[in-house]
Amino acid sequence: MERPRTDVFFRGAGWTQFDAAGRMVVPTNFRKRLREHYGTQVFVTQSFLLEFPHIVIYPLPVWEAIEAEIRLQTDIEPSQKMALMHRLNTKGVETELDDKGRILVPPELRAYARLASRVVLVGYFNTIQVWDPDLLEAFQAQVPWTPELARRIQKIQA
Repeated sequence: MERPRTDVFFRGAGWTQFDAAGRMVVPTNFRKRLREHYGTQVFVTQSFLLEFPHIVIYPLPVWEAIEAEIRLQTDIEPSQKMALMHRLNTKGVETELDDKGRILVPPELRAYARLASRVVLVGYFNTIQVWDPDLLEAFQAQVPWTPELARRIQKIQA
């Protein structure tokens, strides 16, 4: 069986807001790439970055590849593996991009990530992060752009 493609990346950022039902319209640049390369099914869950809570939208094939990798890890204790998956699955939801380009985000996830009405979506490799604008700014301030990082990026571009 051929593995689904998981190497199509999301680039840029976009602003959106939640409607009264907890749905948000996924910006066009992300929506188009998601539909064309991954389909409309996604897994939405909390981030791994607990000190700066945000949510992550995984195209379903990407999430399934992560699940498979976690399952195969032998250096993670079974109880830790179970705790990890319980945390991600009890906070997460498998959902689908509707025909208007919206995704439903449960109230528990919105509360965890401190998401109010207006949010910013950021492409992060093959996922889309959903941030409260103030938390994103605080995260970016804590992890500053340094000369060393600039040099590393310049080496990659060369």
